[in-house]
Amino acid sequence: MKRSIDVSRLLIALLVAAGAGCGSAPVHRHEPAVAAMSTGTGLGERRYVNVPDLQTASDFAVTFAGIICLAEDQYEKGPPPATSPPTSPAMLPAIRPRRTAMVLQGDPLNKPHVPLLGIEVHDLDRKSRRELIMSLRDLSGQTVRCDNVYCWARIRGVGIRIVGDGDADPNCEWCNQDYTVKEDPSFRDLVPKLRGLAPGSESLRAQVCQDYFPQEPVDGCVRIAGGELLAYPFKSFQQGRFVNQPPKQFADLVIWHGKTTGRAKVQIKSHATLDRFETVRMTDTGKPLRVAIVNLGDAHHTSRHFDLNKKLFYSRFDIPRIENDGVPICNPDHEICYTSIMSLMDIAGCSNSQYP
Repeated sequence: MKRSIDVSRLLIALLVAAGAGCGSAPVHRHEPAVAAMSTGTGLGERRYVNVPDLQTASDFAVTFAGIICLAEDQYEKGPPPATSPPTSPAMLPAIRPRRTAMVLQGDPLNKPHVPLLGIEVHDLDRKSRRELIMSLRDLSGQTVRCDNVYCWARIRGVGIRIVGDGDADPNCEWCNQDYTVKEDPSFRDLVPKLRGLAPGSESLRAQVCQDYFPQEPVDGCVRIAGGELLAYPFKSFQQGRFVNQPPKQFADLVIWHGKTTGRAKVQIKSHATLDRFETVRMTDTGKPLRVAIVNLGDAHHTSRHFDLNKKLFYSRFDIPRIENDGVPICNPDHEICYTSIMSLMDIAGCSNSQYP
């Protein structure tokens, strides 16, 4: 565990100085009439990704890094629901259905991974930190270890969500019961989509995160409703590519951020909580809530761990290998290129998918 925590500490340090998909339980909804699309002005563009502006105890940011897949809820074909999606032309392409972030199990022998949940404790005094450690231990059923910034618990059979007053989901302007998460163009462009990569990649396994309680091959299920999803690219316009496909920029980190009504809180469900969501006890410092969910392997500068995503599909297809060597960097004079002040990982981790 220590090695993964050390790597994650570097990740969190970047976030502190500044201020990282695949199937949920099948929730039957209707397909939107307009697909999400980039809002760039065309080729030859340098596109900067914003850093979340966290100010109050109602603000939160969850950083995802490593092998974690974020997927839309399942749709049901048919006429649009009685409650229509947002009608503003500027907002409609950016609002998407709720997601479940699925923290994948590694392979113990050749692709070991240690999934971790971290909660920032930088502003807590010793007594308050002790309270958090005990609460996180009791709710997760796992040993908790802390560094100077975060306290970490192993993710093993847990559901996670962020809520405000009355256990309500984070706020989302223009949202309704079907369209609940805003996507920045960076998320749509940088996070690799698994659906359609190979024959058999059209059908995600159902019910692996039913009621946000994980079943194999998933260690943790995170409810993502409200707020906004951002993705940050590799540094220096670095690109990779799936074999036999054009070069593209991949996400380095994915961040879900937003605001709640009242103070933002972390809730966990596990066998230790009798399979119901319980709030992690934390002293209210008036500061934003910062959470990290990481699932890092023991091998770096290699894409071999990315094919763990295939466990989420009914058919065990082979995900094309991602290669970095010899791939030209993104040229903002000729194409849309993303850049940001945050960069740490060295290979694509988080992925994205939708039910057919």
